[in-house]
Amino acid sequence: MNALDINHHIFLWNHASIKVLDVRHNRLKKYESLNAYKLPASVFLFATRGSAVVQLNNIEYIFRKFQVIHSGKGIHLSISLTEAEFEFYMIFYRATMPLPCAKNIIEKMEKSNPFHMQYSFLPNYPSTLFYQVKLMNQTWHQPQLIDRFHVKAQFYQFAYNILEQLHVQGVEVKLPELADQVIVYIQEHYAENIMLESLAENLNYSVPHLSSLFKKKTGFSPIEYLIFTRIEKAEMMLIETDATVSEIAESVGYKDSYYFSRLFKKYKDVSPAKYRKVALIQRKAEDSPDNFIEFSIVGQASQRYIGDNHYQYTKKGELLMVKPTKMHMLATLFLCFSLLLSACSERAIENSSTNGSAKTTTSQSEEVQTRTKIITTGNGEVEIPENPQRIVVTAESYAGYLLALGIKPVGLSQFGLRNRYFDGLVDGIENIGDDESLEKILELKPDLIITKTSSENIENLQKIAPTIAIKPKEKDFKEQFLEFGKMFGKEEVAEEWIANWNRKIAEYQTLIQEKVGNKTIAILGVGEKEIYAYGDKFGRGGEIMYGEFGLKAPELIQREAIDLKGGWVSFSLERLPEFAGDYIFVEDNADFEKSTSGVLWKDLPAIKNNRVFIIDEYDSFFSDPISLDKQLEFIVNSLLEREK
Repeated sequence: MNALDINHHIFLWNHASIKVLDVRHNRLKKYESLNAYKLPASVFLFATRGSAVVQLNNIEYIFRKFQVIHSGKGIHLSISLTEAEFEFYMIFYRATMPLPCAKNIIEKMEKSNPFHMQYSFLPNYPSTLFYQVKLMNQTWHQPQLIDRFHVKAQFYQFAYNILEQLHVQGVEVKLPELADQVIVYIQEHYAENIMLESLAENLNYSVPHLSSLFKKKTGFSPIEYLIFTRIEKAEMMLIETDATVSEIAESVGYKDSYYFSRLFKKYKDVSPAKYRKVALIQRKAEDSPDNFIEFSIVGQASQRYIGDNHYQYTKKGELLMVKPTKMHMLATLFLCFSLLLSACSERAIENSSTNGSAKTTTSQSEEVQTRTKIITTGNGEVEIPENPQRIVVTAESYAGYLLALGIKPVGLSQFGLRNRYFDGLVDGIENIGDDESLEKILELKPDLIITKTSSENIENLQKIAPTIAIKPKEKDFKEQFLEFGKMFGKEEVAEEWIANWNRKIAEYQTLIQEKVGNKTIAILGVGEKEIYAYGDKFGRGGEIMYGEFGLKAPELIQREAIDLKGGWVSFSLERLPEFAGDYIFVEDNADFEKSTSGVLWKDLPAIKNNRVFIIDEYDSFFSDPISLDKQLEFIVNSLLEREK
C-alpha cells in the first residue's frame, strides 16, 4: 500500500474524459447482503447510515456512515451488514484518455491508473459530499438531457472535493494486483472463448501492459495460464467423473475433442485416455485396506497455482498450508513413473517408423501419414511437414512471400490483414490479433508456424506446432523469397518472380536515374516530437529507391541509416533540413498534418518544387514480393509523372 501521489492523481483526472454511467441509492436491511457483484465500471461508494463489512476481491474494509470507498472496474464487491440497516450511494463512471494523447500521459496511466485504485477514507467535511451525492441521485432520475449534463458537472465538483480531502488527509491507496485479477477471471471463465483482447478489455488494461505485468509477476502469459487451468480441470474430470473425452473437452472450452487430446498430450506426455487408465489403477491401490490415508493425485494437480508456493484457500477462505504425507508422495511417484513408462512406449512406437528425414506417424483415432524434412532456421534445426496445409504467420512481414508462392495461411496478424496490397488474397484468413494470441493459434490447429526470432513466445509456439523463426532483415527480399521457395518446394515460382522483377527494374532504372540525376531522396516518417528517416532495408520503398535504382540518400541518412545498417534513424524536428532530400517520400499518419504544417516544412526545397509524395503508413511497411510490386508502380509514377 503506497501513499497517494496526489499530483499524479490530479494530472490524470485533469486530462481524462469522464462519463457518468449510473447513480444508485441502496438500502440493505437485516439478513440482506450483496455477494461478489462484479463492478462494471469504476465506482465511488458513499455510506450515509449504518455500517457494514465491504470486501473488494481479497481486501476488506469496515464501511461506516459518511465513509468513501473507491474501486476500479472488474473487482468483485461483497457487502455484509454489521448493523440492522445500511444505506449507501454508488456512482459509476468511466474515464478514458482522448486519442491522440501525449506519450507521457500514456506512460503515467500505465504506471499508476487512478481510476483503478482502491482506497477508503472518512472525509473531514462529509456534509458537502453528502449534499452533492444526494443532488446527483435526484438529478440522475430526471428525464431531460440537460439533467444528465448537470450530473456530469456535479460529479466533477464531487471528484474535486474528494481529491482535495485526499490531499489533506494523506490517504493511502492500493492498486489491486493485476495478476490476481487475471487469475480470478480465468478461474471463473476458463470454459469460455477467452481472447487476450477481450481479457484486457474486461480488466480495463491495454493488451501489451496486461501481458507484460502478468508475465513479470507470474512467469507465464495469460493464455499459458488459461491452458494450464483447462488442462488441470480436465485432469480432475478424467479421474472423478465418467464423462467422455469429448464431454470433458467441451466442458473446459474445447469444441474439438481430437484437438483437445493432442493438446493434453503436449502438456502431459500421454493421451487423456491413458492418463485416466493409469490414475484409476492408482486409485485402486489407494483403496486397499493397507492404504487408509486420504490422498488424491487430482487434488495435487488441480490445486497448482501460478508461482512456486504451496498455499491454497479452503472453501471457507482460510489460508491452508498443504503438507504431503509419505503415502501421498509415494502415490504421486507411482503415477509419474507409470505416465513416464506410458509416454516412452508411445514415443518408441512413433520412432520405430522414422527413416532418415522422412517420418510417418500413426494415431489410434485416424491414419495420418506426414512426410517431414529438416530445415535450418533462426531458432536452429526444425522438423517441418514437407507439404504443410495449415500455416499460421505471426510475423506479418513474411505473409506476402507465401501469398506470392500461392500459399494461403490459415491465420495472420491484424496488421498483416490491413495491408491493402493483399486485397483479394487474404479472404477467409483468420485474424490472430497483433500479440501472437496463443489461444487463437491453438484453435486454428496449425501444422506450421512462421514467426520472428525476436518473438517472446517461440517456446510456446513450438509446443503448438513446428515453428520457423526468421531473423528480420538478415537477407534481402530476393534471398528471402528464394529461401521460402526452397522451403515449400516452389523454388521455380520464386525464381520466375525474381526474373520478372529484374526485367522491370532494368526497364525503369535508366529512366529514373536520368530523371532524378544527382538529387537526393529522403524517406521519412513523422512522430509527435521526432522525425524518422528510413534506409534501404526497412520498407517504405527503400529497397527499391536506394537498393534497386541506386538513388542517392542525403548524407546523414546514408551514414546513419544505411551504412550503419540500423535501417532507420530518428531526429528532432529542428534538424529536418539536414535530413530532407530534394525528393521526399513521407508517411501519412496521425501526426503528419500537425507536424508538416510548420514553417520548417514549408521552407524545404522539396515542398517548394512539388517533390513530396505521400506514402501509406501501413502498406509501405511491407517489403514482400506482392507489396514491392505495388510500391514499384507508385514510385515510378511519382518520380516520372509529377514534373511533366
